Amino acid sequence: MNELAFQPVGRDDIAQVFANETASYLMPWSLQSLIDSLDPQYAFWKIEFNSKIVGHLIYQTVVDESHLLNICIHPRFQNKGFGKQALGFWFEQCQASQVKNFYLEVRESNTLAQSLYKAIGFEEIANRKDYYPLPEQKRENGIIMLKRL
Repeated sequence: MNELAFQPVGRDDIAQVFANETASYLMPWSLQSLIDSLDPQYAFWKIEFNSKIVGHLIYQTVVDESHLLNICIHPRFQNKGFGKQALGFWFEQCQASQVKNFYLEVRESNTLAQSLYKAIGFEEIANRKDYYPLPEQKRENGIIMLKRL
């Protein structure tokens, strides 16, 4: 298995993180949203492979719940198990905080991600109508998923 390194994102990493984000998503997070995620209320990790930033992970933990806000693996590094490793890292980081419930939203059209999430124990619990933006002022439903420990 390919070995990844996880390090907190610093201001100097934002340009590369933003480049990965825009390469990965039709509707990426804005540069300002990524900068705002440097706030201590969020856990913002860069994912490195061979000393290169290939992705990132942003989550927020409150009491016994953690919510995945963003997970990104650059398209050139997808389908190598990096997303699964990143999710495992998230779970490990939250164990010390006694997290019992892990939440995330995923686009209805992102069936590949849904398959990964289901394979590691997430279940669909709700649907958010018109949650995600699409080009031309359109919207897409979001699926809320939960994993209980």
